[in-house]
Amino acid sequence: MRSALSAIDNAEAVASTGSSEGTVGYADVARRSLDEGEVLELIIGEITERESGAGYLGLGVTEQAGLLQQGADVLREYLRDA
Repeated sequence: MRSALSAIDNAEAVASTGSSEGTVGYADVARRSLDEGEVLELIIGEITERESGAGYLGLGVTEQAGLLQQGADVLREYLRDA
């Protein structure tokens, strides 16, 4: 769940447009707001990433595969409630 929140947080960041050297507060800019569709796309991407990582099961890394699948299930549950 933390990585999904981080993905949303990163998507809200705006690019810096110059050097902030020697200027206090220069880099403080308003974050952009994501609409519901953009947030849902990010969550779906996180689910897809986890499900593809759940392929560790075939490599015998069952604990990691299980954790990734659990993460995908939690995010999918969030989508159902949204």
